[in-house]
Amino acid sequence: MARLDITMLLAAAAMLVSACGVSLRVTRPKAVEEQARRSAAIVARETTRSAVHAALGAPWLASREWNIEAFRADAEQREIGFIVLFTPPIPIAAPREHVTGFVLVSYAPDDVVAEVRAGSAPSGDPRGVLLRVGAVSLGIEGVEPRGAQLFAEASAWPQWLAARRASHACTLLLACEPSARDRWLDESCPDRASVDGAEALDLRGYLVACDGGNCPEGAREGGSFARIPLAVPVSLAPGSHVLALASSTYLGRSEQAFSCAAGNVRFALVRGDVKRHWWGPSKSTLEARAEISDAPDSLGARRILLYRGARWLMEPEPAP
Repeated sequence: MARLDITMLLAAAAMLVSACGVSLRVTRPKAVEEQARRSAAIVARETTRSAVHAALGAPWLASREWNIEAFRADAEQREIGFIVLFTPPIPIAAPREHVTGFVLVSYAPDDVVAEVRAGSAPSGDPRGVLLRVGAVSLGIEGVEPRGAQLFAEASAWPQWLAARRASHACTLLLACEPSARDRWLDESCPDRASVDGAEALDLRGYLVACDGGNCPEGAREGGSFARIPLAVPVSLAPGSHVLALASSTYLGRSEQAFSCAAGNVRFALVRGDVKRHWWGPSKSTLEARAEISDAPDSLGARRILLYRGARWLMEPEPAP
């Protein structure tokens, strides 16, 4: 009870500070600020790849297939708030915030910068960070802790499809079809999809805050947020496989078999429906099923997920 009272007191103090107080930043995210300063000196069609590395260090992520590099900086900041209703003002210490900064760079064939974008956000900021150069976007969601994500625009589908068809592996591409019965964005989309018992994949779209109608093209809107629909690829050995679909929120699990050959790209369109129980989500069931077919001519508004968390969904380049 005492712990709860302290928590409530701090929350009330924070409200007072926001209403009738001032704040003073005592710790700055220096590494992120320095990265932003250095990235501002990078000029498209002038700065070379080696000059970018000299300014920003070794890339955090890189892909020869997409000819992009991403740079990351992490730091902490801290502010102290003061309630000014009293003399002298009463200080209220604020917790430390983790700040992440990104720079995304694309290169022309001659290794000169084609485009560069930079941005940063503290942890918990619902706006997150979303940067785009050419056909590739890099983002970190402000609400769902799924880590940094890299995805290719739908316009890159022919390039991506040709590369996969040149691979010795086969590819399953998973995507959700939203249900008209969903109460929130991607409610019926499984976030525990797996093939042959491998690590589960979250098929839900990339979550962005876009209040005021400033949503990315093709995003599905819902209040102050929207989801950019994603197509999630899985690289597999040629042969027979089993796709399992489940949810971390609802009961229910479905399985279905499929097969693919080397160079095949199969498309699994997942449709789900939540059978609601009066007791709530823990007793409700998600019934999901995938319609598996050959790769379509177009992905519509879906982006191709390339990287999430700490791993590439597939090899950055197709197998030789």
